[in-house]
Amino acid sequence: MSSSSSNLCHIVGAGAIGQYIAHELAPAFSICLHTRFTTLKQIKLEDSQNNSHQLDLAEDDGKQIQLLIICTKSFEALKAFEQYQHRLKPSCIVICLFNGLGPQFEIELAHPNTWLATTTIAALKLKTNTIKHTGLGETFIGQSSNSVNSLFTQKIIKRLNWCISENIIQKLYLKLAINSLINPLTVIYNCKNGALLNNTAALNLMKALANEIEPLCKSVQIDLNAKDIFNISCAVAQKTSENYSSMHQDILNKRQSEIELINGYWQQLGTAAGLSTDYNSKILQQVKALSKY
Repeated sequence: MSSSSSNLCHIVGAGAIGQYIAHELAPAFSICLHTRFTTLKQIKLEDSQNNSHQLDLAEDDGKQIQLLIICTKSFEALKAFEQYQHRLKPSCIVICLFNGLGPQFEIELAHPNTWLATTTIAALKLKTNTIKHTGLGETFIGQSSNSVNSLFTQKIIKRLNWCISENIIQKLYLKLAINSLINPLTVIYNCKNGALLNNTAALNLMKALANEIEPLCKSVQIDLNAKDIFNISCAVAQKTSENYSSMHQDILNKRQSEIELINGYWQQLGTAAGLSTDYNSKILQQVKALSKY
């Protein structure tokens, strides 16, 4: 399948979310889906009714890139951006859609027309080119500074059909907080997301993490309170109760996890602000101890 470069969307990262986004955007764009070593030719999605949807993917034409969506693991994101940076048109829209915090801001400094995104959609990778859609949700997109707002950019962002957020940084911090309460605990207790809600020790630890995260957020002018962080995290765990977190799967399969850019990010904030991160630091060390990567 071939396509003009003006209608070609390059997605880097063929995990569950990268593949889901490919399916979602296929009606509006031709999709070129890059893995670490190659490009995929075809992917499949199983929906909630167990129907199978097949998508034929475009080949990489080697030309300049107009739209690049980075859906890698957070620790791979900057390297992925740098791999394609020489091919980006000056007007290219770069979208960061991955867990953790930190690399987004480095990419933003290198390429002003960078947009930040986060999603509440849930999907599970079954095979290299097959995923299952396991939870409905929304994808939010915005810019931290609203520095680029050309008519071309507006047109492309509109075609994505995602929710425009005027405060995307707040949403990214909330997603980070949720991931910090759920993902590492599913590793420590070796369980699905929903099982945390029936575990008193896990719930107490989630509350302690939420209490610790609130002042860390306030230190960078992010208005999130512990009660909301805890309640929303519990709601997400309930909604995705039958899912194993991505961090659980990474540790189980002896892959590098994103713990350094999730709970480790709070530790960095605490160091900078002179605030306690005892619980996040302990969680960080526990997950690293369990890692066989």
